[in-house]
Parts: sequence; C-alpha cells; structure tokens
Amino acid sequence: MPLIRALRIRTRLLIGVLVPVLLTAGAIAWITVVEINANGQAELERLEAELFAAKKQGLRDLIEAVNDVVEEAKNNSSLSPEEAKNEARKRIRTISFGESNYVFAYTRDVFNLAYAPNPDREGPTTNPKVRRLVGDLFQAASRDGFYQYEWPNPASNGAIEPKLSYTTLVPDWGWMIGAGVYITDINRVLAAAEQDIDDTISSAMLFILIATIGVVIVALIVGLLIGRTVTVPLKKVSDTMQEIANGDGDLRHRLPEDGSDELAELGRRFNQFVVKMQTTIR
Repeated sequence: MPLIRALRIRTRLLIGVLVPVLLTAGAIAWITVVEINANGQAELERLEAELFAAKKQGLRDLIEAVNDVVEEAKNNSSLSPEEAKNEARKRIRTISFGESNYVFAYTRDVFNLAYAPNPDREGPTTNPKVRRLVGDLFQAASRDGFYQYEWPNPASNGAIEPKLSYTTLVPDWGWMIGAGVYITDINRVLAAAEQDIDDTISSAMLFILIATIGVVIVALIVGLLIGRTVTVPLKKVSDTMQEIANGDGDLRHRLPEDGSDELAELGRRFNQFVVKMQTTIR
C-alpha cells in the first residue's frame, strides 16, 4: 500500500502494535457498555414491576378492607337501607392512608358519596373532567380494578402527576369505591436507579480508559525496543552502503550475521557482497 510504504519502518511497527491494542480496548468498552445497559434495563424493568406490584397490592388490600366495612353496614339488620348507606358513607370518610390519601365513593350518575378532605364537596358532580374520570373508574372496576391516569397533585401545588387508582363495585347499591396514589415516587426511584447505571458506565469507561493508556504506554515501550532491533541494523546497512557509494567506505567492516531472522540473512548477504567487492578491487 503506497500510504504504508511512505511511512518509516519504526512508525509501521508502532502502528502494528498500537492498532490492535486500541481496537481491543474499543471492543471491550463497547461490550462493557452494552452489557451494563442490558443488565441495567432488565434491573429497571424488574424494579419498576416490583414497585408497581407493591402499590397495586396496597391499594387492593385497602379497598377490600373498605368493601368489608361497607358490606358490614349493608348487612346490618338493625339499619334501614338508607341508614345503612349513610353509615357506610360515614365510615368511608374516616378512612385515610399515607399523608393525604383518602377513599372515595361515587354512584353511576357521578354523585360524590364520600370525600374525606372536604365533605362539603360531596353531592352531584358537574366538572366534566371528574365525570369522565369517574366513568373510566367504573369501567376499570368492571375489569381488574386498576386505572392509571394524570391528575393534579395538591401536595405538589397542583402539578399534573401520574396516579394509580383501584376501584371495586358495590352491586346492590350501584356504588363504586376506590382509592388512588400518586406514583411520582416510583419515577424518582427509577430515575435514581438509572443514574446509578449511568455512573456505573462512566466508572467502567474511566477504568477502561486508564487501563488502555497503561497498555498503550507499555506497547509503545515494547514497540520502540523491538523497533530498534530492526531499525538500528538497517541504518547500519544504509550508512555502510552510503559510504561505499561515496567511495570512502571501509570494506573491512562486516555486519552481524548471527541468527536466523531476516536481518541476519541481510547481514550475511551484505558481507558476501563486500567480500566480492574486495576481491574485484584487488
């Protein structure tokens, strides 16, 4: 190749030493990043599934307990149907969990039956967003009960955040009871875990970079030492040939010819050439 042939032999030797080192380091870095990313994504998916499962189980257990409370009031023979409903609503209002979470209850015509944070807001609901949400929650209760959506969070100054709710039906009364929790904390945990993965990748890349620099330095030293075993004898041949060409060379000089490599073979042939020249001159 013309480009390679234009380089000095020492440079070629160094390239031959460094290129495999750099290619190997690059391959190791790529494999490491891919492996850490793959394992990290699998870990993120597992963590997300576990966190969601914990949230779902907590909501399901809570609403099942609330449903038992409602059923107890409904089955109380000492209460009329209307008294039983009022008793169930009163009990629902007393149930809260977390810092500001509560249990809600609605009828199919979107009548708010129980709202612990502010009972004055109970009654018919005209807000179209709430009416649409209650309809979706009724549909979710007819399936597995879970429904995820975006909703303003009062604890975050009304910021829109993801929320997960679980609902169930009270068939005889046409009620839907449920509870919801904001799942922003899950996103925070996942973001922290993702940052840990990025930090791990950065640490791995830094280690590979330092190791590569160390290997490159060693490779340069080895390459230079090996290169000298080639370039020094070649320079000696070149200098001797130049002296002969200029007419002031000492034909008694000989090159080392011990060994079985190409340089020893070059020395032997050069010495044979010099001997022939001496014979011719004589």
